[in-house]
Amino acid sequence: MTALATNESRLIEEMYIALHLVLLLVVLNVAFPMFSMNGLSMMSIFATLYMIHVVVRIGLYVQKTIFKGDASACPGWLATVLDGVFLSFITYLGWQAGHNLFSVFYIYVLIQGIRYQGRKPWIFALYPAFYYISYVLIEQKTTLFTLEHIINVGMLFMITWFIEIPFHQIQQLHREKSYYYDSLQEKNEELRRMATTDYLTALNNHQTFYTYFDELKFHAIRNNYPVSLTLIDIDNFKKINDTYGHLTGDKILKELAELIRASIRSTDFAARYGGEEFALIFPHTDVKNAIAISEKIRKRVENHPFEVEEETIHVTVSMGTDTFKPDITYASLYDFINSVDKLLYKAKHNGKNQVQHLGKVV
Repeated sequence: MTALATNESRLIEEMYIALHLVLLLVVLNVAFPMFSMNGLSMMSIFATLYMIHVVVRIGLYVQKTIFKGDASACPGWLATVLDGVFLSFITYLGWQAGHNLFSVFYIYVLIQGIRYQGRKPWIFALYPAFYYISYVLIEQKTTLFTLEHIINVGMLFMITWFIEIPFHQIQQLHREKSYYYDSLQEKNEELRRMATTDYLTALNNHQTFYTYFDELKFHAIRNNYPVSLTLIDIDNFKKINDTYGHLTGDKILKELAELIRASIRSTDFAARYGGEEFALIFPHTDVKNAIAISEKIRKRVENHPFEVEEETIHVTVSMGTDTFKPDITYASLYDFINSVDKLLYKAKHNGKNQVQHLGKVV
């Protein structure tokens, strides 16, 4: 949505510059041939200064948007004030020469209304209206209540009114678009969570585990770093379900997931592997450190009181852990996972509540 808003702002700014160029051409066309023969060289000076002002602004816009990639870079209020000042002098000199150039303020109000859409464009009509009224009263010393003066001032506010209507509708459409876009983003995020997260434990699910591990394997091989894997199984979980019911079993799974989440590092990966089994992936971790983390989790589970129907029960887990080494050839990722699974079952058969690993750890 931010990209869409940026593109819209850039389009509006380019429209603004295009209208400025048209205005500049009109001013130059009127200023030089018409006033040079009347001896009003000051008009030409101001027209030249205005041309420099517009060219510098365009140059800054091109520099920021094209060379610096800042699409949000737009002229500020100072540039808008300078526009009004230049036009004031130009129209004043035009009046002195007997030419009414006040119509250029209509373009000024138009482009500023487009430039600052949604910011009450009638505000930009106040300055030229005040300027025109002041000139009529002070310089011409005539009454304002003539059809010409009423039309000149009224046209300024009519332009802003016509600008306000489409931009109000555009803003309404933009708000609706933002609402639906945000809703779509939320739905997509929800679908992503449902597709990658285990509904009970809020850990990653079985499929996400394989996807993540498969991608991590290639990074480990390319950059030559170890990745450790620990598989966890709750001891005697069937007995817990048979004794206390499946809802109690679900509660224990959720609490155990919280213990695991609180025991691993932010760079580690935890998933519900299936049933009462969990899987932990430790990037950039050798087997010694993987065993240390696994032992911490095992002891934490062993000492944790699980409250069940006004009764406290203790749960233990068995683990198998090993390290995927890039310099060792494995037939497939599944073969490595299967070897860790065998270590897990070795822990189960050797008395449970332990971490099994291959070889001696130094």
